[in-house]
Amino acid sequence: MGFGWDEVHNIAEQIEHVSSSIFFDKMDEILGHPKFDPHGAPIPDSYGRVEFLDQRKLSECSTGETIKLFGVIHSSDDFLKFLNSRDLKLGTILTIDLIEAFDGTREVSYDGRTNVVLSQIACEKLLIQKLR
Repeated sequence: MGFGWDEVHNIAEQIEHVSSSIFFDKMDEILGHPKFDPHGAPIPDSYGRVEFLDQRKLSECSTGETIKLFGVIHSSDDFLKFLNSRDLKLGTILTIDLIEAFDGTREVSYDGRTNVVLSQIACEKLLIQKLR
């Protein structure tokens, strides 16, 4: 729907009080029946089933890995604004170019951007799927 990371949380808190199944069925249809929410958490289907994927923290990845940003954990408004400022969204494909031995800071590249620095703290909050 085009909302930024930091906008989704407040809107979701408002929507969670809606109890109309017609509303949620229509929203599900408009969004293409997503299996995961904007933070990467699984969304149950109408029968309560959820899909789980093999995911791990970006902080657990090695140099040279190509990964897909899948979700965030323990997100705050400041962290979500940080992600927006770097144009990092769910589905972004990143390559880990460098890991600093001193503090685990990672340099990544994605979407034509290079030398994007992500702290160890940020990497601990980002969930990914390994691509290669």
